Amino acid sequence: MVQPFSARSPQGGWSGRTSRSTNRGKSVASLRRADNGVFLILEAPYSVDFTNTLKQSIPTKKRTWDGNDKAWYIVSDQLDKLCHILDMYYDETILLDFPAQEVATDSWSKMFLTEGAPVEVIRAVYRVLAMKYHPDRNGGDGSKMAELNGVYKELMKGLINGE
Repeated sequence: MVQPFSARSPQGGWSGRTSRSTNRGKSVASLRRADNGVFLILEAPYSVDFTNTLKQSIPTKKRTWDGNDKAWYIVSDQLDKLCHILDMYYDETILLDFPAQEVATDSWSKMFLTEGAPVEVIRAVYRVLAMKYHPDRNGGDGSKMAELNGVYKELMKGLINGE
């Protein structure tokens, strides 16, 4: 998942795909806004699959590769599409220098849900994330699990109490 650097600590964010092999280092991409506010600057480890997907998903007029900076420049209106692609290919993405109002930190987004999701979906997502982050599992993280438990209790309390 895309992890806000300015709103949460790097240790408190969620990592991306679960299918990555654990015998190699994490692949991390960084995304920041250009000074002009029009472009996003993406720095990520090279991947042929990622590059091909990016080229297929984002029109040529909205992206460019800068060989000097070794970075992609992508028009800001493509942020949602870009985040989806980054989640598919990188373990973590760190958002640098993004305004706090642009980085969602509410309970729904922490569990990758849209607001108003049914209870069954919330439970299913919680189970999947709990299996991933449980400290007794290989690669688990106690702090992420504690945050996940708090978010789950908050969502369920709100739904049960009719909030």
